[in-house]
Amino acid sequence: MSRNLAGFIDTPWYRRSERVVSLLANVAVALGVVVAFYEIRRANQLESRRIAVEATAHTRSPDFVRAYARLKTTVTAGQATDRASVVEDLNYVVNVYDQIAVLTMNDVADVCIVKQSIGASLQEVRDLLGKVAYPQEYRQNLDLAADLLSKRSCGR
Repeated sequence: MSRNLAGFIDTPWYRRSERVVSLLANVAVALGVVVAFYEIRRANQLESRRIAVEATAHTRSPDFVRAYARLKTTVTAGQATDRASVVEDLNYVVNVYDQIAVLTMNDVADVCIVKQSIGASLQEVRDLLGKVAYPQEYRQNLDLAADLLSKRSCGR
């Protein structure tokens, strides 16, 4: 009996090994999909943390700190010498916090990092806005973000 390639492929041990290799390939593909999902989730989490750190870093810039200190001093003292400067400081502070609030509420920035970084100061800004009768519709994002931060448990 002569052995040709077709006869070799028809042997029982070859078919069995073909099934085993096929099964192992399917398992490898399934594991690859699981690992890919894990890595995508991990990359998204890292990106969310990076965005939170970058967004909250604006609250530590010299310009922001100056504007915040002037605003807080003016509101606490109850007198404004330069109204245009106070409005400019108020808008700058609110815009920075509003940007952070929008990123947080839309799950773009990590809530726990934002909470640990600016949670207390956000409440302080909300109190200042209440003292200067800042319109409610313009501080809606700040209020929603503050509620979200207060409800979130970020224990370690």
